[in-house]
Amino acid sequence: MKKKLIKVFETAVMRTFSEVILVDLTLVNGKKNGDTTYDISGIAGFLGDTVCSVALRISESTAGKMRDRLVSERIIQSENILDAVCECVSMVAGNAITAFHDKKIHLSTPQTIRGKDHEIDFRGYKEKAELHFSSEIGAVCVVVAYGSDSDNK
Repeated sequence: MKKKLIKVFETAVMRTFSEVILVDLTLVNGKKNGDTTYDISGIAGFLGDTVCSVALRISESTAGKMRDRLVSERIIQSENILDAVCECVSMVAGNAITAFHDKKIHLSTPQTIRGKDHEIDFRGYKEKAELHFSSEIGAVCVVVAYGSDSDNK
């Protein structure tokens, strides 16, 4: 289940960025570049037959570029960056759900966390996997937390 779940999210984030943000992501050996900081995270939870959480982690600069591509124009102010990150993590989650077509899954309302190189604890999960990507707009990280006592029935 672990490898399948991680592959589902790898495919979902690559598809979302390629089709919606119009940016190709390249998996970077699953490791974070030492100079990369993640200032904003969008988080969504899955409940039902599959229980997990996914976080999309990006820098403020990458978030701004992502938002500009999402709305098809350059915006000078930093407004709406958090909305764009929430929207993007929702799309990643939606693309992931399509891979579980035979399961009943409910998606939580996405939330954002903002703060220079913040950490996400993911309490209640036994394991997590980090997928690091490079792109022309900056580094992107997807964290999948899974393995709770009630997951994957």
